[in-house]
Amino acid sequence: MTNFTWKEKSPSLAQSLCFPATRATPYETLHVLIIILVFNIFFSLTATFGNIVIFLALNKESSFHPPSKLLFRCLAATDLCVGVVTQPMFVIYQISLVAERFHICTAAAMVSYVTGTFLCNVSLATLTVISVDRLLALQLKMRYRQAVTIRRVRAVVAALWLLSFAVSMLVFKNRLVYFSLSCSLTLLSLVASTCCYLKMYCTLRRQRTQRVHDSQYQLAGQQIETASIGLQSGTGYMKTVSSVLVFHLVLILCFLPYTMVRIMVAIAGRRLLVAEAVSSSVVYLNSTLNPLFYCWKIKEIRHEVKQIFQRFCSQH
Repeated sequence: MTNFTWKEKSPSLAQSLCFPATRATPYETLHVLIIILVFNIFFSLTATFGNIVIFLALNKESSFHPPSKLLFRCLAATDLCVGVVTQPMFVIYQISLVAERFHICTAAAMVSYVTGTFLCNVSLATLTVISVDRLLALQLKMRYRQAVTIRRVRAVVAALWLLSFAVSMLVFKNRLVYFSLSCSLTLLSLVASTCCYLKMYCTLRRQRTQRVHDSQYQLAGQQIETASIGLQSGTGYMKTVSSVLVFHLVLILCFLPYTMVRIMVAIAGRRLLVAEAVSSSVVYLNSTLNPLFYCWKIKEIRHEVKQIFQRFCSQH
């Protein structure tokens, strides 16, 4: 949009996304557009394939705590929809925008924008709830299964979907309220996840220190065994901490840039087409990274995924 600020009369959502009088300056080079399109086409396929595999693995896996399985299914469902609906519509929107096919641009932009906002809000909120779930599992230990029940998690998931849908629909009523609320919820989710993972880090560090302290009271004849146990626990500790830090870093790198770009657009009063397209693509990339990360770090899911591929290869 050109010289548009929140204090002025807002063009419609379709106008701000597509039409010449309000849209941003087109891509200066075709290379930028091609890179963005190829990126989204490729990761649309990987998000679709990866999350279908995760769905199959979760259906086969029986040892998972049912509430945790429900959260992962919710995450896989939203990420699958991003790959099947949002990213293909985003590609069509970008092509029709540059080609100035505004009737196509309007429809594709609306579908991409609304579904992207809704699904990515649900995905981020689910990731935040998963971080809370992992923290509770670490702290409550034996009381975890009594405290975190399938009924409670279903209520939380339903609330997340309803809240995300309500926020997404605000874009048609009051875009200033939508913008403010959406950015606030994104930042709140990132802060909540950060607090959970910091608490997990501190808890794991304290547990490791306690193990080292307790090992000092072992009998002299058990010193070799104690050293071995300490090494193993230290290795497990480092793996767990590194997994937590890597996952949270990826989460921030995927969602924070888009939020910052949206704030810059509001301050500048005009669209930043390339920055918006790139930051949106990075958010969509999270739908591919989620199944990869959980397959890599959760042995139950990894085992079932291996079984799926082995059965597929044996049949072909």
